[in-house]
Amino acid sequence: MMGIIEFQKKFGTEEQCRGHLFGVRWPKGFVCPKCGGGEHFDIRSRHMFQCKACGRQMSVTAGTI
Repeated sequence: MMGIIEFQKKFGTEEQCRGHLFGVRWPKGFVCPKCGGGEHFDIRSRHMFQCKACGRQMSVTAGTI
C-alpha cells in the first residue's frame, strides 16, 4: 500500500498524473483508436493528442469512466 508521502511524490502534479494515465492507456506507446496510427502530436494547451495519420484528437481520459 502506498503512503500519502509516496503518493504525493508520484502524483503531485497534473502532469505526473497525465503521464501515468498515458502509460496505463497506451503501455506500448500511442495507438489511435480510430485508425491504429502510432504517431501523435501533443496539443499541450488542451492536454490532448492528435493522431498524425488521421487527425483524431483525444485525451488520456477520453472514453473512460
